[in-house]
Amino acid sequence: YYDDMDMARTSDYLPANKGLTNILIFDISDPASPREIGSVSQDGYYTSSRMINGMIYLISDYYCYQEPQEDVPGTYVPYIYRNGQAELVDAKDICIASQIIDTSYVVVSSIDMEQAELLDTLTVLGSGDIVYMNAENLYIAGSRYETAESEPRTVNQYTVVDYTESNYTYLICMALNDGQISMEADARISGFLESQFSMDEYEGYLRLVTTNETNSYTIYRDEQYGWENYDWDDASYHSGNDLYVLDGD
Repeated sequence: YYDDMDMARTSDYLPANKGLTNILIFDISDPASPREIGSVSQDGYYTSSRMINGMIYLISDYYCYQEPQEDVPGTYVPYIYRNGQAELVDAKDICIASQIIDTSYVVVSSIDMEQAELLDTLTVLGSGDIVYMNAENLYIAGSRYETAESEPRTVNQYTVVDYTESNYTYLICMALNDGQISMEADARISGFLESQFSMDEYEGYLRLVTTNETNSYTIYRDEQYGWENYDWDDASYHSGNDLYVLDGD
């Protein structure tokens, strides 16, 4: 939801309207009288969550809408909120993916459900929206399209460039150790994942099935008259499935 609460500020900057994800924790030992025992919130829109061993792992996607100001970290660093108290994610808990596919953070927090306590938070610049987790690791994947282009060449009066479109998936692996989250590895593979059920881990190996699509086209530009024409190569379209097995690195 959009935050319009009068939360306590730990800096001079905290926008009045931005997306954040909130968990309210209730004690329901007496079903006739549920009792709220705490809340944890974090910047970003809800992506997914998992619960294991009495802990919830909350995942959100946070995009920085404001123009970054170097001396105002709140313009480019996510906030977390404990029972209404706002604080910036610590610098040691911010990672940058080796390939940044967009300017959003993945924000992951671990929360002790019994104590309603935030245990740890890790953020990674370079987002994803497909989540798979087991007892040891959390995987977050984002699928994207990309376009490669040739060097321009001249044909008669035209400037000609060939384009090839394809898709790929970027993966982030986080290790889970009793609620302590650490960035372990990242990788890029061809194709896109259909859903979380397109990947699983078995005996330390991550197995993924992707759908790989490519197609090509050419653009002819008339520089003198300022128009362009597209030539689609229908025969270039290819679709297939790939199986990948990745180790811990």
